[in-house]
Amino acid sequence: GVIRGTPTAAGTATVTVKVSDSAAPTAASATRTLTLAVLAPPNQSMVYVLNDRADVTEYAPGASGNAAPVAQIGGPSTRLGSNVFGLAVSPAGEVYVLGLTMGMTTQILEFAPGSNGDVAPQGDIMGSLTGLNGSTGIALDKAGDIWVANLGSSTITEYRPAATGNALPMLTIEGTGQGEFNPYRLTFDAAGTLWVSSLFGPL
Repeated sequence: GVIRGTPTAAGTATVTVKVSDSAAPTAASATRTLTLAVLAPPNQSMVYVLNDRADVTEYAPGASGNAAPVAQIGGPSTRLGSNVFGLAVSPAGEVYVLGLTMGMTTQILEFAPGSNGDVAPQGDIMGSLTGLNGSTGIALDKAGDIWVANLGSSTITEYRPAATGNALPMLTIEGTGQGEFNPYRLTFDAAGTLWVSSLFGPL
């Protein structure tokens, strides 16, 4: 059979289905317990604005004029630090923010889907082993891996979505050290190709 309907909210429900045949005098029957999960739609269609002085503002698609934001991530608990340089949003709605701590250390903070206000991140990448150095750009590939342009070390580093703390990069693309490779911003196209802009010249 087919279970039909239009979900009105995300959530999980458990239902028991019973079927009976037309045998006489006693109908045969069977029951089955099913768990139905309705997932929240991706939040990717929202418009995210990265404000240099450490907050992230979210607007509804089509917002125009003096529009009020849908959500704003900012405040002491967010640990956004002194400056933010890059922003990436996963299809599931996780928000990754690249910036500096108050102590001027590069960090990546991950906020849960639907985050709003002075909320703590659900994860971070920061430390001496990460390879983050003067980082200026962040992007996510189709697998959800995190890619970062590190202008300070002339490298591009890649991290798993679940990476946290002082995590080693899973891959590092290194430059020549002669000023010819200065990755500044990066993005992926629909085919999954990584595009990188250089601060001092074309790549």
